[in-house]
Amino acid sequence: MFNWYLFLSILVVSIPGVFINTPLFLRRELVDKQAPWLKRFLINFFSTIYSILNNLLIVSIFTAIGVLLNPIIESNAPIFIAIVKQENLWESLKIELFYACFFGVIGAVIFIYFYYIFFRLKVNKESIAIMEDLRMKRYLSGRIIYDGMIAEIIMRWGLLSSIIWGVNIYLGRIDIYIVLISIMILAIIAGLKDLLVYFKEGCKLTKALIGVVSFYNIVVSLIFGILFWWRGLMAVMIAHMFFNLLWYPFDAYCYKQRKYNKYKR
Repeated sequence: MFNWYLFLSILVVSIPGVFINTPLFLRRELVDKQAPWLKRFLINFFSTIYSILNNLLIVSIFTAIGVLLNPIIESNAPIFIAIVKQENLWESLKIELFYACFFGVIGAVIFIYFYYIFFRLKVNKESIAIMEDLRMKRYLSGRIIYDGMIAEIIMRWGLLSSIIWGVNIYLGRIDIYIVLISIMILAIIAGLKDLLVYFKEGCKLTKALIGVVSFYNIVVSLIFGILFWWRGLMAVMIAHMFFNLLWYPFDAYCYKQRKYNKYKR
């Protein structure tokens, strides 16, 4: 039976992420500035409403997928279950906060060290500039709220659950090896998606670029995939927020230094 209470509790938590990040997807000019103000207002208004509804629909689909597969693959969502049952919420949250902080911070330290010491230096400057520009255009709110809430519902609760379920159907069991295989499949899918975006934006498809994108997605998929399977959805949401919060100052510093050196010339 479909658990509507679990579905609604996850969907309600995602709503702030949808509303906060909607402007990030509406940056391009929708209409000529010379057009009448009423026309500009109506186009912007209905475009915003459309974007909100579209994002809510996408989140609803992946939330529903995770809820449907939850009893089959026995994925964890202790905080949301506590919300539904209205019991032991704070006790459960304290535990999840500890593990989320630990995994988020450790994951960020590992990634930041290897990314800036090894991988970033090997990618050509034009591609690095494109990647950093794309990230900085999303602001800190987009990287924390969207990646922490919306992206985790889509990637872990929806897609990873689906992959585990699919592998389970093929092999007839679910254990740690099946989970790790599923996590790596998701890392490959996410990596190919990122490469397609960067290539479309003008990055040169080099071995170094493939390496840095692969490294990022493997680290993120392993850390957050294992945490999701072990502790649950809320823990991985918070961990991803910590991860991006620690990464952002390094990204912002490199971005500002590059812009400063460019104008200095």
